[in-house]
Amino acid sequence: MIFVVVGGGIAGVSCSLEILKHSMDAETQVILISASSHVKTVKNWYKIGQFTEHFDVGETNEPISNDNRLKIIFDTVTSFNPLEKCLSTGQSGEIRYDRLAIATGASPICPYKSKNVICIRDTDTVIKLEEKLKNAKKLAIIGNGGIATELVYELKNVNIVWLIRDSSISSAFFPAQLANFITSKLLKGRGENRKNSGILKRQIFTTSSLGPSGAALGPDWCTAVDLTGAGDQGQHNVEIIQNAKVANICETQSGLRVDYTAREAQHQIDCDFAVWATGVVPNSQIWAEHLEIAENHGIIVDDLFRTTIPDVFACGDVCTLRFPDSSPLWKQMYLWTQARQMGASCGLSMVIGEEARISNIHLDLFAHCTTFFGLKRLIINTEPTNYIN
Repeated sequence: MIFVVVGGGIAGVSCSLEILKHSMDAETQVILISASSHVKTVKNWYKIGQFTEHFDVGETNEPISNDNRLKIIFDTVTSFNPLEKCLSTGQSGEIRYDRLAIATGASPICPYKSKNVICIRDTDTVIKLEEKLKNAKKLAIIGNGGIATELVYELKNVNIVWLIRDSSISSAFFPAQLANFITSKLLKGRGENRKNSGILKRQIFTTSSLGPSGAALGPDWCTAVDLTGAGDQGQHNVEIIQNAKVANICETQSGLRVDYTAREAQHQIDCDFAVWATGVVPNSQIWAEHLEIAENHGIIVDDLFRTTIPDVFACGDVCTLRFPDSSPLWKQMYLWTQARQMGASCGLSMVIGEEARISNIHLDLFAHCTTFFGLKRLIINTEPTNYIN
């Protein structure tokens, strides 16, 4: 049996390791196709109750497994033929499979192509952000997710204008009732306080990319980089503009101009550069011709991560789960914990089939453990709780 997994991120590597763990057949082959070669490994993994987990990440050049049934190919898939059960790659020719797992992740939404608009997605773009900050005194941040929220908190020696389309700050992670608490943290910033851990804390196994983008970043990415601007020492001026919609962005001689609407009026911001962080879109392009695709461009899968084609599975950010009797207490988000859980469940499903359903307890209840502002944040159910420790 030949298992092929496409994608060297958290979902793909978790899927590959789970196949090796549960397949007892010495003839089993697991081929992991990755566009990246730098591997990160999990450390200090532990569960918090039945639904939540925590782990750290360490970097290594060592193999991810000593199992000789695993083969890693550093290449990109260019086409997909499900009738022949065959993949075409850029440099390695055709690769045939018995069962295929697609774990190609997602890419950030970035509608404006400009040298002064940065879409934070991987270590390369973080380095670009660091370089531009060295000469910046004012920047605009567009987006209301985890990356934007942590960035506003961590930046120093720079003026920040934060545009969010919602009426509540970081609405995916915090209820509106906590707005005053969150705002006070953001307006103050980290200052000279010690950072959390300095680890790009997502269970991603690749950071050095051969393609257009590298590994995605997790919630603690800010703690590993220097986010200091060229403004006055200790400066952390934040202007938060809610219910804002960007109309246009154009380059100027001094940097960038952002046109937006808010409170039924048109406004503009002149700044050195902008950070765009409004979400991601699944990397499903080469698979879309043959597989059923959701409105959000995710590959539709059931609770065993099966696609509409036999022996083809998908997991992680590239997939969209749709199945009958799904729990009202669970929802899919582009989170590192969900990517790891999906990858492991997909690998188990590829090996044992229907019996894997019993292990999918993580699909019964949405639970996520992360950190904001140096504080642990536990989110349970489909709405954020009021628990901050």
